[in-house]
Amino acid sequence: MNCYMKHLVILLIPIFFISFKANSQNKLNQEVKVIKPYEPSISDAFKINELPRLNDTIALTPSFSYSIKTKTKKLESKFKLEPIKAAKMLGEPLNKLYKSYFKLGFGNYTTPLAEINITSLRAKNYSVGAYLKHFSTSGKIKNTKNKKVFAGNSNNFIQLYGKKILKNSKILSGDMSFNSRKIYYYGYNPDKIYLPTETIPTDKKNIEYQNFNLFNVNADFETNYIDSSHVNYDIKLNYKYFTTKDDINENNFSLIANINYFMNNQFLGVDYKLNYINTSGTNDTLNYLMVKFNPWVGAFGKKWRVIAGVNTYYDQKDVKYYFYPRLSLHYNVIDYFLIPYFEVDGKFQVNNYQNIAYENFYITNKLNVKPTNYKQHVVGGIRGNFSSKISFNFNASYSQIDNNYFFVNDTTCLLENKFDVVYDDVKLTQFFTEISYKQSQKLNLLLKAEFFNYVMDKEIEAWHKPKFKIDFKSQYVLRDKIIVNTDIFAISSRYAKTFDNSNNVVKKELSGIFDVNLGLEYRYTKVLSAFVNFNNIGAVKYYQWNNYPLHKFNVLFGLTYSL
Repeated sequence: MNCYMKHLVILLIPIFFISFKANSQNKLNQEVKVIKPYEPSISDAFKINELPRLNDTIALTPSFSYSIKTKTKKLESKFKLEPIKAAKMLGEPLNKLYKSYFKLGFGNYTTPLAEINITSLRAKNYSVGAYLKHFSTSGKIKNTKNKKVFAGNSNNFIQLYGKKILKNSKILSGDMSFNSRKIYYYGYNPDKIYLPTETIPTDKKNIEYQNFNLFNVNADFETNYIDSSHVNYDIKLNYKYFTTKDDINENNFSLIANINYFMNNQFLGVDYKLNYINTSGTNDTLNYLMVKFNPWVGAFGKKWRVIAGVNTYYDQKDVKYYFYPRLSLHYNVIDYFLIPYFEVDGKFQVNNYQNIAYENFYITNKLNVKPTNYKQHVVGGIRGNFSSKISFNFNASYSQIDNNYFFVNDTTCLLENKFDVVYDDVKLTQFFTEISYKQSQKLNLLLKAEFFNYVMDKEIEAWHKPKFKIDFKSQYVLRDKIIVNTDIFAISSRYAKTFDNSNNVVKKELSGIFDVNLGLEYRYTKVLSAFVNFNNIGAVKYYQWNNYPLHKFNVLFGLTYSL
């Protein structure tokens, strides 16, 4: 049965049923009730999922041919390759520098303080700056008769400085400064003054004073080669002009040269100094020339270092030569934790009025200056580190010294409030101890102790020299805001040379010194801070020089500011 026959049968079947029903109705009498209207519907249609197929018996395969022409034109590109720079490790950012610093303070005893420092900012090859300072006091001090006397002094200082880093590891630096000091001779013993009470000076206008003025110029030219093919040298020039109120004038010129050369684990070197001094206005008018020439050779290994040489000096005043052997031995037992050492040397020291005056400001203008001869100096000790935070240095030394000077009251002065010097040959034994502790930048401690034993040749005591000195310093920084500084020191009793009515020497004991100082600083910001310093907290009355008591408790407070 083909497709047409199927459709024909489908159409005839409904017609047959309709005819059959009509015939049946003629015979049956039935009643039909329609419930709802007829709703025709169309059943779902289903898609025949068949795709057409193409059966093509003709196959077409394309074919082509090509050829490369030998005469071609090069295509130029404007793009150029450039080498890529190597990556660099970035360091930590540099701290900001401030080009100026101001410090102003004031304390009891009418004590003003002013400091100014101006410097260039960070630069690779140069730095320049200027520094100024004023410090003075106008207070009074009670003498042995419990009477107040004026004990003022002042110190003014100005300095210009600079440094230039040249090519080929050369450095040129220099500075120029002027220092002016004013002191009053307030230290006298009322028991030894045979004058009417009303004539004894106590006020500022009646007390004799002295002015010291020092002009100083330095120039330095040095090399810093790190290879062994160059000679390193350091050449310094220094000129000082010193003058006083009572017409003492001193010219001091120095030329210093230090030269060394490294060769095959050995160092060769020489230290040279020429010093000329001209002094006028004292009892000892001085034209002095000293020449120092110290050749040496050094060798070193992984754990040891040796330096040997000779120190030679020429004294133009006495037309005399001095020779001293020089030997230095250092051995590293444990890498930088335990280093014993031994040294032997000597030196010829030129003394001049300006150096002695700056050691004791109450010096007389009648001073007779002599050089000091350190005939022998032997020291042995051990240094190193207990840990990464604690370091130490212990040593003992022995010296033979000719013409060592000691300060004594000038008895030719009516008030005996000035000092002269006496000379003596001395054998000195000394012990030295130093221990430091450093914990990052927050806590630093330093303990230093020195013990002295003088064996005199003529004098019965080492006048104004202590038997020991102990000093303890500390600094603590709390959260980068509060800085606490302490300085505690002790000095043993000393002896001053005095005379009784029969002109016999009498040892006058000066009491020992124990002083406690405390400094506090609060950093409000990085540029602004406030400080207060408490000195001699125990208000101890002590003497630095015979008849010259120092101030008791004093306080100094102020501000610092940076730009």
